Amino acid sequence: MKKCLFILLMLISVNVMGQEEPLQCDTVIQAPGKSVSEIYTSVKAWVATSFNSANDVIQMDDPDNGILICKGNFKYDAPGGAMTYGVLDGWVNFTLQVQVREGRYRITMGNFTHEAKPVPGGSYDWSLGLITNRKRAKAKGVVDFRQKKTWNDLKVKCKIKFMEMTMSISQATEKGGGLLDTHDDW
Repeated sequence: MKKCLFILLMLISVNVMGQEEPLQCDTVIQAPGKSVSEIYTSVKAWVATSFNSANDVIQMDDPDNGILICKGNFKYDAPGGAMTYGVLDGWVNFTLQVQVREGRYRITMGNFTHEAKPVPGGSYDWSLGLITNRKRAKAKGVVDFRQKKTWNDLKVKCKIKFMEMTMSISQATEKGGGLLDTHDDW
């Protein structure tokens, strides 16, 4: 009985340790002396100027609790050139969440999903889907050499995009970042 229980516990722990998790990036940015409403207004102004249509992007807008959730995407070009890797070019969709507190805010970016452009006359969808901490491009099945190289590149590009957006939001919250005119003497 003890052996059966031990084996069962080992199988459960191996299964839990082997589970993949979606790629997620987050950071907390200090904004000393800034109120929740000042930070929130600056972040919302950043969203309005950074996306083509803020109304289409914003999924949740809760100024009372200081939460703003957006869905967006960025263009993705696969690393190996258009001739062999062009089938993997497309977009990466993501969710951006900003939570504001007095004097600080947290930016979380996740749910990165690769969506390849449709190949004219092609029957295979080259989209790699949800980007996770998995080592391989697919959990099961054959992985094309292009998918192997692209999988790692996708993770790097998602992290770079997160850093770019974090820096941009940070600049927007410093003194309004030039997005909002805070002087009343105009």
